[in-house]
Amino acid sequence: RITFPFCNPYGDVIGITGRLLEGQGPKYLHNSYDKKNSIYGLSVAKEEIYKQNKAFVVEGPTSLLAMVRAGYENTVSVLGRAFTLEHLALLLRYCDNIVVVLDADMASIREKLIKRLQEFGPAISSSVSVFILYPLKGFPKADPCDYWLADRLGKPDEVICY
Repeated sequence: RITFPFCNPYGDVIGITGRLLEGQGPKYLHNSYDKKNSIYGLSVAKEEIYKQNKAFVVEGPTSLLAMVRAGYENTVSVLGRAFTLEHLALLLRYCDNIVVVLDADMASIREKLIKRLQEFGPAISSSVSVFILYPLKGFPKADPCDYWLADRLGKPDEVICY
């Protein structure tokens, strides 16, 4: 298992998360911290997010690392498969454009996410854009970041129309 420190936006460690690399057991384990109000990697990415006025949101620290490796330093991660309204409000402090990148196994939460965004809609400025990017039909169930690293899909900025 590889372990990642989880920091608040100021860089203070508030918890840890671990990912299973091989063997049996849960894919991710986390200690107790407020996942609903915490965004992994924001302490490192917030300046780039502000500079580009855009944040990519992925699920899990390894997806975040893949995106950064591919050149997207304005990427953060949510843990536990939930992109909450609290996450959205926190990111809107730094940018107006948010791209939620769903793993193949997260496609089922697409409708829930759209409903949450509609509920939050009246509080969002008209200058804010939220995009949901999820795997294309016909692709094996995998993380979209894996495809970007393998150059099998266009880069995120090429796939998303603004």
